Amino acid sequence: MTIDEQQRAAADFRESLRLAAAGEMAAAITHEINQPLTAMSGYATAGQLLAAAPVLDRACLDDAMGRLVEESRRTAAVVRRLRDFFRSGATRLERHALADIAARVTAALQPRAQAAGISLTCTAQDTLAPVLVDDVQLEVVLRNLLINALDSAAAAQAGTAAASGKGSVTVSLAVNKAGMQQMEVRDSGAGIGADDVERIFEAFVTTKTNGMGIGLAICRAIVEAHGGALWAVPGTGGLLCLTLPQDGLAPASP
Repeated sequence: MTIDEQQRAAADFRESLRLAAAGEMAAAITHEINQPLTAMSGYATAGQLLAAAPVLDRACLDDAMGRLVEESRRTAAVVRRLRDFFRSGATRLERHALADIAARVTAALQPRAQAAGISLTCTAQDTLAPVLVDDVQLEVVLRNLLINALDSAAAAQAGTAAASGKGSVTVSLAVNKAGMQQMEVRDSGAGIGADDVERIFEAFVTTKTNGMGIGLAICRAIVEAHGGALWAVPGTGGLLCLTLPQDGLAPASP
């Protein structure tokens, strides 16, 4: 009877772990596909309006439909890569220029930044070599970091009665002293308190009224699976730093 109870307890524990992992994966995927689904809906609506116009603007219609297809493909890729990551920690490593990934995500978020009155810029050291990364997973990471930074800068802007200057978010890339490629995301928001620099990376911890608190936890897990690190720096104005090894392997400890 004791052995049977132990086996049942072990089976229940394994089932609990399976359900917890499934719940985490579902939350992550829900978090990541929300924005592209909204964009797809917008492009589809634009396509309907263009198609119903008295004079058909073929070029604009083709552009809207092309963007709709692009977003649907990206959404499918994100779901597939996150599913693989949560199931087995899998990453599809290929050589990509981190600066190109940063430029691509920054460009995609420019309309959001402009709508919020935030300056969004990206700079990179000229000598950066391509690194071994899963580009879709890294885009997920950078998009999360930039959206958080934009929201923080916008909140600070709105909370200041007489805002002096425009809010800003900057992305910069360079090789650090340890020989790792380092990306820094700075914003003009309220910053991060010393007590919160680790807490913000815990799953389901969020300061946003409409947030799920899963984004930064996913980001750190993905970066660490690439042999890198992701951390926050306390102080005035937000600063998050991300490092990745240049050759796909973290440098050996001294």
